[in-house]
Amino acid sequence: MVYQRFTWCIAFRRTLLKCLVLIMCIGLIGCGHLFQKADQVEKVKTQISSDHIEDIVASKTFHFQTSRIITMELNTLLDSMVPAPNTYVKVTYVDSTGQNRILFKGSSSNTGYFSANFQIPTYVSELVVKTDKIGDHVIALDRDISHIQQTLF
Repeated sequence: MVYQRFTWCIAFRRTLLKCLVLIMCIGLIGCGHLFQKADQVEKVKTQISSDHIEDIVASKTFHFQTSRIITMELNTLLDSMVPAPNTYVKVTYVDSTGQNRILFKGSSSNTGYFSANFQIPTYVSELVVKTDKIGDHVIALDRDISHIQQTLF
């Protein structure tokens, strides 16, 4: 009986030792990239050629801004081309993750006029104007546009 326990204990220790050696081997293989030679690290560092932002050359069409301000002026008209007073207006855009982002919620004036300033990311190429009286409208944005003046009906 004692011999069986002793044999079982030795077998368990051998299995445990094999598992530890296997785990250490996997760990060393997975961490191999951490043990780079010093000359490889220096080689990566020497690939940087510009020390100052002034040294970077970009095309004339490249914009450094990440956002822009848009001034929007809208006139809302009903089908009969009369102003749509007190029209509920919601302006949205689709962000880089595909979600709708609300820029503004409000109402047009008694004459159907609506005006607002928005700060939007430069990648936005269209705005969606949702209204309760005249439906939804998509407004395309050029890259250089900063003022939108439209009549919606």
